[in-house]
Order: sequence, then C-alpha cells, then structure tokens
Amino acid sequence: MRIDVVIPTRDRPTLVARLVDSLVTQSRPPGGIVIVDSGTARPLDPATLPDGGETRIEVVRTDRVGIPAQRNLGLDHVDPAAEVVAMFDDDVVVRPGCFETLAARIAEADPDIGGFGFNVVDEPLPRLR
Repeated sequence: MRIDVVIPTRDRPTLVARLVDSLVTQSRPPGGIVIVDSGTARPLDPATLPDGGETRIEVVRTDRVGIPAQRNLGLDHVDPAAEVVAMFDDDVVVRPGCFETLAARIAEADPDIGGFGFNVVDEPLPRLR
C-alpha cells in the first residue's frame, strides 16, 4: 500500500525540514511527500530539505492562503498510485514506526472507513521557525 503525504506550510522552513526528516527515516517511509508552500517572507528552498532517498519530494509554490486551500492543491499533486494520503501540519514530528502502524490499521479496518486520526503527543521540543 502506497502512502503519500501532503504538508501545507508558510514561512517555517526549519519545521518542515524536521518533519520531512522524521518521514523519510521511517522504517516504512511514504512513497511521496508534497509540500505546499505559501511562504512570502521565506519561500521554501527544496535544497534545504533532507534527502528523500526513494521518497519523491515535491515543493509546490502557491499564492493560495489557508491550510484547506493548500491541502486541496497538494492533493492535486499526489501520485495517482497513492492509496492513502496523510496530511500533516508542518510543526509535527512523526515517531519511528508511525507508517507501519498506520498501514497495519488500514489493512485491519472496515473498507468503508474513509479517514483516520492520530494521537498527538506533546513532547517538549525547542521552538523553531
């Protein structure tokens, strides 16, 4: 099962890089990551992101403002082979094993279920921008 990720962001390149690193280092990394950047002060430079390895990383620039609009634009750029799309805010760090657990839960779920949520664990992290 291919899982792709959409990340809306605005002027927070350090946070996005930290999230991308936590995604591509998963034991079961996503097939693709689409980052939708509406940044004005600091547009996201793809060269500052961690190497995706086999994970395709695409940065889409937009003037659209707002997370819903960014997520919808991101969906337009997800690989058609993706069976599942995960949407993360840019200030999230994904724990190891997240995508293995997600894939297992989806495989066990009723096929009529159309969405899942994650528990957010609030751990002290340095404030980054």
